[in-house]
Amino acid sequence: MLGSREQLCCHQDVSKLTGPSQSAACQALTAAQSCVYYRKLQEAKRKHGSLAHPQAAADESVRAVPDIEDFVSSSKRDELCPFYLARELQVCSDVLFLPYNYLLDPKVRRALNINLASDVLIFDEAHNIERVCADAASFDLSSLELAGAVREVDRLLAGARNRGADDSEAVDPEVDGLENANGGVRGVSPDELVRLRQLLLAVDESVAKVPLQQTRAEARYVAAGEELGRMLGAAGIDGVTVTPLVELCERCVTTLGEAARFGVTAGSSFNLQKLADAFKIAFDPERSPAEYRLCIHELKEREGGKGGGAGGKARAAGTLDAKPRVLGYWCFHSGAAMRALKAAGVRSVLLTSGTLSPLGSFADELGLPFEYKLENPHVIDPQAQLLIGTFTKGPSGHELTSSYAQRESEDAKRDLGNAIINFARLVPQGVLVFFPSYSAMQSAHAAWALASPDGGPSVLERLRKLKTLVVEPRDASECAAAVQTFQDAVQSSLFRGTGGAMLLAVCRGKLSEGVDFADSACRGVVITGLPLPPAFDAKVELKRQYLDQRRAGAARSSGLGGSGASGMLSGEAWYHQQAMRAVNQAVGRVIRHRNDFGAVMLCESRFAKSAWVDGLSLWLRPHVKQFSSFGQGYPALQRFFKLRSELASTAAAKGGVGTAT
Repeated sequence: MLGSREQLCCHQDVSKLTGPSQSAACQALTAAQSCVYYRKLQEAKRKHGSLAHPQAAADESVRAVPDIEDFVSSSKRDELCPFYLARELQVCSDVLFLPYNYLLDPKVRRALNINLASDVLIFDEAHNIERVCADAASFDLSSLELAGAVREVDRLLAGARNRGADDSEAVDPEVDGLENANGGVRGVSPDELVRLRQLLLAVDESVAKVPLQQTRAEARYVAAGEELGRMLGAAGIDGVTVTPLVELCERCVTTLGEAARFGVTAGSSFNLQKLADAFKIAFDPERSPAEYRLCIHELKEREGGKGGGAGGKARAAGTLDAKPRVLGYWCFHSGAAMRALKAAGVRSVLLTSGTLSPLGSFADELGLPFEYKLENPHVIDPQAQLLIGTFTKGPSGHELTSSYAQRESEDAKRDLGNAIINFARLVPQGVLVFFPSYSAMQSAHAAWALASPDGGPSVLERLRKLKTLVVEPRDASECAAAVQTFQDAVQSSLFRGTGGAMLLAVCRGKLSEGVDFADSACRGVVITGLPLPPAFDAKVELKRQYLDQRRAGAARSSGLGGSGASGMLSGEAWYHQQAMRAVNQAVGRVIRHRNDFGAVMLCESRFAKSAWVDGLSLWLRPHVKQFSSFGQGYPALQRFFKLRSELASTAAAKGGVGTAT
């Protein structure tokens, strides 16, 4: 089981850092043999020759297969570094668990010495793989980060110059600390730093002078991927100069990281490292610029909170008047990463997920032909264990939809709330309500907090009388506590026989996958709209255009009247698939094993159309009931849970198992 330092480090100081500064601090400590955990690990290796030896594993208490938290705890108890211990144990492993990017990024594979020849690769939750591949091959670089990188170079320049200063001269304590921590700026000359600074300013100037065009969403400049090479070339960076440039950036990061270890510099990451990573992607010979688009746009407020370190300067040149910009180089085809796996000599690649369909276009997006495709029905009996229905209207007759035309209707929001109140009366124990986005959830929550037009209690007040209400937090660190509150309320309801809990969550959010809401934790899932990606987002627009252009090009080159594009995804089809994969992930929370049961309420009028129902997972499609009115669907839901209650009572009387509680 491999993980990052952020997951595995147990050193008192280094574990508090993140990103490149954590890596650099770790490397400095291990090189000096100053980390007790690393030192003890090396002693164990010398004792046994290798920790991959079975007796070594037994002696060092690592033969069991713990989860990552237990692995860190036991390693810390034994004073062995979990990060490097995991790498040692990798050598003798038959089964290796690791994050996607460890396999998909060739640089990481080389660093970890992962040999894939004849290996079988299994990607779980593989519906994410296309996005992970594309994101790993893309970058966004803001002018604030360029300004921060210039400041880092300036700090190193000051440290280098300080070495020649007289003792009588006043010295900036931060600069002096760099020298003390590192014996000067070891391995980086002032001339190199001056040249690096000039290059960074030239890149910033190239980005700043590009004319932006106003779109419906923002001002932006869009070009083919090849344009980035021309832009960087004008700044003096090309396929020849990029290698020493990246190496210089990484030497600077190492120096800054060692200083961070000694408490000299603040910050948990370095802009120079991000630049180095961006330059590697921009000039990677294994990737085709034709699979990329260049997008320069003004920095949005939500993008500006990380990594700048620019002291308020919007530009690396130090100007304050210009708006900060972002240089985006975005990959729209994940084929390169998957082709690299194939070239590494893997025996088989298995992709598993409940939301891969349609399989043909999914395989096309990955750029690999898959000889075997399997799409199974569910292990449950859907007739007895599942109710799934489309509710096109609320109790008062308002259309239930998240479409642009209806999403701001206060009456529709109130009617959706009334529908959910009715569901809460019928669905026992736990209910999950999924919204298309955080903003949609917040908007509904705000509307439900208002008093009823007739002066009665609000929707939220009525809901809280029926179930404990929990809202998914935006902050990932707070999610575990929210889930625990929800599950505690569900468990409490089992003893009382009434009540339960309701969790308001978001499709594609932290709780829509990866959390097991089995049995009583989820007897019902409510989908309150279609989680379509934002239509005017630059990445979404460009992805759709890329797919349409690629498809049209394939049709032209085939000369077969368009049949050459068969199986290739159109931009519109991709756009719909993104919504349906998110819906299917959320709906999948309701059934977790063969004895489980529950109901799915699709509160979205567009599910009355077969085009959207066809996007549901195979095991759901044949069983979708269409309710023309809320009054038609409510009794069906009532009958379903009455039958489940009777079956549970019968099974309990017979002393059997047969059903889940």
